[in-house]
Parts: sequence; structure tokens; C-alpha cells
Amino acid sequence: MIEAPADMVNKDGSIGWKFGWWRVASGELTISGRRVDGPAPPARGDVPSGYGPSGFQASGVTFPTEGCWEITGHVGSATLTFVIFVIKRLGGVSAAASCDARIWPKTVVSCTEAQRSISRGASGSGGNPLIWLTTLEGVDTAFGPGRQVTNQPTDPATPVWVFVYGANPGPDRFLHVADATNPRTRDGAFIYAYTWAELGSAVLPTTLPAPILP
Repeated sequence: MIEAPADMVNKDGSIGWKFGWWRVASGELTISGRRVDGPAPPARGDVPSGYGPSGFQASGVTFPTEGCWEITGHVGSATLTFVIFVIKRLGGVSAAASCDARIWPKTVVSCTEAQRSISRGASGSGGNPLIWLTTLEGVDTAFGPGRQVTNQPTDPATPVWVFVYGANPGPDRFLHVADATNPRTRDGAFIYAYTWAELGSAVLPTTLPAPILP
């Protein structure tokens, strides 16, 4: 997985990344790439000269969009293919308006599964929630909720799904946080489920930190 920092994101929104290759066969390396989870222009490979006919070869690949990409290196008749997920890490992740509004990294519990498990407060919430995939530490820092369940994960880096229902602070707004790594989430297990009043002086964040996923 590539989480590209701001200095690896080009002005047109594409993402540049460096890859090293080891050529067992002799010949010039060429690189092709296609996005496998949605439409996008092909990835572009840049192979500098000066590395000889075999052995190590530096390269750069430009991904036109975020998403899941299949990259293939070609040297003569030999090929090597790998698949990698590419996202931008620009100091934080903004909220999505629905599970279908974004291509999410693969997690044990998907966005749709986590949202389906919500059993509190969804009625009368006024439409789709704001959704983040972030870390437990990110939630604790942004919202300051008190411990609510005895089996809450202890690792601050735990990836979690965050759902905030209700456009405005008030009785209809509530926070639901579920563990993205725990299959019990599908059965309704949660980490936090608070009304906005219970959170006290919580402020809706603009962004939350992206989790580091395997």
C-alpha cells in the first residue's frame, strides 16, 4: 500500500512513486499499469538510463488517481506483476458522505458492514452520515469520548470506522465508532456510541489521520 505524502502528489492530482527493480534477464525495462477497481488513464512509467543491461534499475511510476493498481515490469519476454493500493496522505483524511462515495482501503470489516451494524440513533438522523476511516487515537483526540466498553482495543493505531449522523449539533447528532479489524463489529459490537450532548464540547473535525494498514 502507498500512502503518498503531499510532496509526492503532483499539481494535477496524480501521485508519483519510486520503485526499484532487479533485472535477472538482460534488456531495457518498460513499465505498464492499469487501475483494477475503477476507470482511470493508465499509469506512466519513467525508466532512467545509466543502469546497464541487467541488475538493479531505478524507476518512477505516476498513478493518475488513487485506487487499486496493477503494475507490470517488462524486460524482453520476462514480466513481473504486482498489485498495490494507492491513496493520498495529505495530513489527514476528510469525511466521505457515504460508503459508496470513496474507494476505501481493504479492511477486515468494510464500511458498509460497519454502517449496517449501527443499532443506535440512525432513525431521524437526517440522511447519510459523515464517514472517516481513521485510528482510535484520532477519535480520542478529536472527540474526547470516555471509555464505554470493557473490550475496547488498547492500541491507539487500531483502524476504526467513524460515523457522525446529523448535520447540526443537537439531539439528532450522534457519534458511532466501530473497530475495522474486529469481525464482531458485523454483529453490532462498537467502541463508542454517543449523542453530541454526551460528548460535551466536541467540535466536528475537518480531517482525521489515516490509519496504517497492512
